[in-house]
Amino acid sequence: MLLTDLLEAKGAVVTVTTTALEALQVLNKQCPQILVCNLRLPDLDGRQWLEQVRQAPNTGIRQLPAIAVTS
Repeated sequence: MLLTDLLEAKGAVVTVTTTALEALQVLNKQCPQILVCNLRLPDLDGRQWLEQVRQAPNTGIRQLPAIAVTS
């Protein structure tokens, strides 16, 4: 929540998901400007999730800049 608050305070529109599957579904509906991914996701390792994003059929999604974070 701290990262969300910081980004929103700077004017970013933040979409928060709680699972990798939910995040992939959101990516199919909208294309953000950047991805911030927790490496410890409840349903899939964050690295594996980012690998799936990099193999997406949509070039715009595949090439999104990404930041990986961990607690």
